[in-house]
Amino acid sequence: MAVKVTLDATEGLVQTKVDDGSSDALPQGFSPHRLPVTTFSANTTLGASAGGVYSITSSTGGAKTVTLPAASGAAGMMLVFRSLSADAHVVTASQEVAKTKAISLVGPSGSTSSGTLGSRMTFPATAGSSAAMMCTGQGWLIIGASGSVDVSST
Repeated sequence: MAVKVTLDATEGLVQTKVDDGSSDALPQGFSPHRLPVTTFSANTTLGASAGGVYSITSSTGGAKTVTLPAASGAAGMMLVFRSLSADAHVVTASQEVAKTKAISLVGPSGSTSSGTLGSRMTFPATAGSSAAMMCTGQGWLIIGASGSVDVSST
């Protein structure tokens, strides 16, 4: 059985069976818990219960900044960010002020991206990029991305 995973604006992550040509949507996504989809167009700081899918856009132009919750209070949290506008949106770790490197890009073994550490993730200035992140309790892992994202320190 093949499964197709899509991101629906209302349902969040949705799995669809495609093995026999039929399409049985499973609105619970990857687990029995639905991930809410939230769109914002202003700088935002996420709280410790903020798991879900976030669409970042800019109705007034200019890149927006999203600050992640402290990793120590968000262990296990999953976040997905997608850029809906052609701006270089930034996702920063709440620990950025202390210059810690709390964001890690996980790449295939041996790849140049594997293990890249930083305090911020920047989307390219094109619409359509996305990144999935998971909190370890000590930092944030970028576990998947569509398009390119840059991890760096300030």
